[in-house]
This record gives sequence, C-alpha cells and structure tokens, in this order.
Amino acid sequence: MIVWLASYPRSGSHYLRVLLRYGFGLSCPPGYGIAPHVPEQRRSAPRLELWDADVPETPEAMRASPRRWYVKTHDLPTDDAPALYLVRDGRDAVVSFAHYLIETRDPAAAGRSFAEVLGDLVESDVAFGGWSTNVTAWIDRDASTTLLRFEDLVCAADPLAVVHDALERMGVRDLAPRSYEVPDFATLRRSQPRNFRTGEIRGFEREMPPALAERFWQRHGGTLARLGYEP
Repeated sequence: MIVWLASYPRSGSHYLRVLLRYGFGLSCPPGYGIAPHVPEQRRSAPRLELWDADVPETPEAMRASPRRWYVKTHDLPTDDAPALYLVRDGRDAVVSFAHYLIETRDPAAAGRSFAEVLGDLVESDVAFGGWSTNVTAWIDRDASTTLLRFEDLVCAADPLAVVHDALERMGVRDLAPRSYEVPDFATLRRSQPRNFRTGEIRGFEREMPPALAERFWQRHGGTLARLGYEP
C-alpha cells in the first residue's frame, strides 16, 4: 500500500525521509508526480539510499502490495491513501523554493531575479496549487491524514521521537528505532546543501522583501493563522 509523505516543496520532506529510512528502516521512494521514472533514479545511485531495491515500479503495484511504501509527493491529493503531511511556515517554504529553482536552473527561474521568482510563488497557484491550497487540500480531505510540523523536527532534541509519535498517530505500531547512526540536519546540510539549505525558522524575515511578506499574509494568512504561525 501507499502512504503518502506529502508536503509543499521545501518543507523538509527529504529530511523526513532520511529519518524514516535511517531511523526506522522504512522504504521511502520518490513520488511519481515528481519523478515518474523510479528505475532511472535507482540506477543513478543516490547519495542517500532512501528506498529498497525491490520497490515496485508502478503506483498500481505499490497499492496492491501488502507492504507499506512511504512515497514522497508534492502534488495535490488524488486518492484516499493515508498520508503524513509535513507542513512548514509557508513564507520560509517559498523562500527556500525560490532559491532552489534558481540554483537548479529551473526554466521558471531563467534570467529572473530572486525577488521575481519569489513573487511568482507568492502570487501563483501553478506550483502544486500554491502553498495554502496544497496544505488545505491535504489536511481537510476525508482520508486519513496526520499532520507533522517541520519546526518540530528541526528543533527537537530527538527528532526520531517526533517521527515515532507521528507514526503512532497514523496507526503504525511496533516500530523501534534502529541502531544506525542517523545524520543530523547540520551534517546533511554540509554534505547536500542543495537539499538541505538552512532549515531556518522565520528566515523569511531576513530574506523576503516586506511587501512580499505582507502580500503572502494577505493571500495565505488564514491558513498560516489556522496552523499557529504568527504574522
């Protein structure tokens, strides 16, 4: 079966997958909406092995499997499979996403300034529905969805305990942390700066132009406030 690891981009899903894999031995393949060719990714020998070699190569095979596959996605929900939704302050997420688009030379950022790319993410609903639409589509759906906060992961003295609690809330039992050494966020940031940029909380206050911060609150403030994020 599929268990979605859902989030808006740059909300910590890669870190969550590292914790699930290295801490609990769970297989966390990439989502089909983002990377539909899992065999090609498998052959590319990722630096962090986050899924098993026997991962099914189609979503249908995953759904039919008695085993749980924890599948990353940034897409809006399309089925009733259970999900663990990772949420981050949307202002920090879009700042990080803008940097990522520029650093990876995404066509959406070609020849554009950071402020221009960021402004599009604030205003547009094209990228995965926009931040608040992505969040509410997942947490308000009828299917089982467990909420996990990025801030709780990166601030926790024991992030594995935070993940273990989330798994228990999902109904996943009998999972004991493995004896493997789980790399902390700082180590991951040094080794993979593109995937782990800063992990900073409220870093948008330093990087987001005030006018864009105000506009983000105008567009997404209802969802921010609902989740306990302050202006």
